[in-house]
Amino acid sequence: MNSVTELIAQIEAEKMNAAIKAHSASGAVENTANEPERKTDRKLSGNIEKAYVVTDDKIYLTVMDEADNFSFAHLENGRIIFEDMICHNGRNLIPQKLPFHKGEYRKVVGIPQKSLIERLETMNSEELFEVITLHMEKYLDAPEKDIDMFAYYAMFTWFYIKTNTVPYLRFIADTGKGKSRFLKVISDLCFYPVNISGASSGNAMLRYNEDWHGTLVVDECDPKGGSEDTLTKYLNLGFEKDKTIAKCKSSNFNEMDLFDPFCPKVIAMRKPFEDNATEGRLISITPREKRRGDIPVNLPLSYEKEVEHLRALITRWALFNWDRVDGTKLYDCSHLDIENRIQQITVPLSLICQLLPTKEKMLEEFLYRRQAEVKQTRSQSMEGMIFNHVYSLAIGEEKTGDEFHDFRTEGGLIAVTPTMVSKNLNISAKMIAVYLQSIGMISESNRKEFASGNKKVTRYYAVPNQSTWEEIIQRYWCGDNIPECPQALRSKNFENFLH
Repeated sequence: MNSVTELIAQIEAEKMNAAIKAHSASGAVENTANEPERKTDRKLSGNIEKAYVVTDDKIYLTVMDEADNFSFAHLENGRIIFEDMICHNGRNLIPQKLPFHKGEYRKVVGIPQKSLIERLETMNSEELFEVITLHMEKYLDAPEKDIDMFAYYAMFTWFYIKTNTVPYLRFIADTGKGKSRFLKVISDLCFYPVNISGASSGNAMLRYNEDWHGTLVVDECDPKGGSEDTLTKYLNLGFEKDKTIAKCKSSNFNEMDLFDPFCPKVIAMRKPFEDNATEGRLISITPREKRRGDIPVNLPLSYEKEVEHLRALITRWALFNWDRVDGTKLYDCSHLDIENRIQQITVPLSLICQLLPTKEKMLEEFLYRRQAEVKQTRSQSMEGMIFNHVYSLAIGEEKTGDEFHDFRTEGGLIAVTPTMVSKNLNISAKMIAVYLQSIGMISESNRKEFASGNKKVTRYYAVPNQSTWEEIIQRYWCGDNIPECPQALRSKNFENFLH
């Protein structure tokens, strides 16, 4: 197995030998017999720029050469060829160009290099996976299981177009924990990484990513506000196909711009999203402080060359394996005790198991790990915190003030009231009711017998039935088994709807 460093040395030696031969061969003419006819006129009317084009059996990928010329790379009769223009569905399509600013193309999108694609050999999936993990281990201090998942996710992004949903990879930590390093090293190997700073406006992000639909990379992604924030909306809608965003043009409010937010996303941020729906769409990783002394503090100059070679290797692999991956053949995890939302956002990753069948067990372990992480996050949300407090009151783990002594019996509390919870948490009863209703609990009144023997009508929080109880526990409680619903939390009709 050649390392990336060895591959670079091999390519550089080949380039040197080729240059020497070209210089010594007086009057030599470049052999272009095997090159397809190139269509070079980019100014023809009706040309449409596309980052990539997907047909029934192949994909055309935008690549660029050392002179900053753009072309489509695609597989034809078992070999990769390059064309400046293709005709698809009656339209002339040309490669998407990078933004041109102050006399040069700004390389804010990771585009494969044509010369490297031509020179390198095609690796099989297992070999490529090993090369990618070795590269990531060189620059990231992370457990082996996480490195494997990062490599798997990067390879998945090159085929994400074949799925209907796509999870996001998020690194969350305080400053100095290396989340930006993780963001860069992993996203550099993803499908067309589109680098957007968190300081960029939401509208700018929408417009720029619309040109590429690669892997959106957002550093310092700490949006202000909840679900109404532009970036939050973009993330919430972008995990599933066919969720179009429409915005009025500033120049004419009667005209609309349409944006497709569907694509992989790699994000670095310091605080969780305020919106729980966004948090549920993430593969969330908290980097640890660097402990290994062999990892450079700053990426070396050789890093970019290594990325260019790896990106070319991945491009060849994707082109040669495109028609081997069937988007309808995903891992069936119905036999696993995994909630639907976790399945929805992670099962699409199993697409690459068709090329890496040995990684199926790794994916299954990840599903369980991810479900535990999501439940932990939910339990710490406002909804989860309030529910767990109500449950702890009901089973006697949390104590109430002396003013509620009449609610205590030998069997525990007879009810958990709004006033009881409000005083303990110092939150208004109205706000508590809103949060509990959002997870399925209700507020009802019934005649209760108190410890003193008195009976009176009391308003309390309740769970309407067993299925709602199991759903709440599945989402917001971090224990191993589903506990029985306490009598204090059972609605007056609970027994009638046990199933």
